[in-house]
Amino acid sequence: MAIGRRNRIRRPAAIVALLAAALTGLGSGCLPTFGAAGRAKVRLHGRKLLVAPFRMPNAAYFESKVGALFARQVEGMIHADLPKAKIINLDAVPIELTSLANVDRARLTPVMVAREMGADYVLYGEIHMLQGKKPKSFGVLQGMLIMSARVVDLNDGKVVWRLQPSSKKYHYPPLLAGTELIPAYETDEEDVIRKVMLTAALELAAVFTGRKPEPEKESKL
Repeated sequence: MAIGRRNRIRRPAAIVALLAAALTGLGSGCLPTFGAAGRAKVRLHGRKLLVAPFRMPNAAYFESKVGALFARQVEGMIHADLPKAKIINLDAVPIELTSLANVDRARLTPVMVAREMGADYVLYGEIHMLQGKKPKSFGVLQGMLIMSARVVDLNDGKVVWRLQPSSKKYHYPPLLAGTELIPAYETDEEDVIRKVMLTAALELAAVFTGRKPEPEKESKL
């Protein structure tokens, strides 16, 4: 299932349900195994972080259900490794309870909402491509996600970390020997999409935790 002008999200309800199910298992061993700790690119040190919903090609930041669930995955992974991290949860403090309640959601920006919520940092981005198989392929599932992302320090008004869309593609299953695409053993396309999104979410969490998945365990998501 590729994201495109035509048929980009063929079954959004199914994807949302699968991602929601994945979130309930954040602490139950269904995530990739964390690797050794490294140096975090952005250290929170008690400062508040907002992980904003990711914008999709057919939905703005705060209108995308898939983008919101992806953000919640990142939040959960950060908390799994940094349980004392101060992360602003938009489910606990919805926009409807702030001064932005009457602003058209399509016009809301992550920085605007983060400032309203009292955040020090905001992580936000865009999912440019999400697919469970190559276009026009039949019976061979290979998940791929391309995204861009950035972290803004709201106190300084500066971008302190950035991921360009051309810098990395996320694959499920992981590339064989780092270069060769291999088919997934799953037969459900949404399951493959869920797993490639989990891989990408863990990479974003590593910006703050310094941890990344152990390569040999990635295929067991």
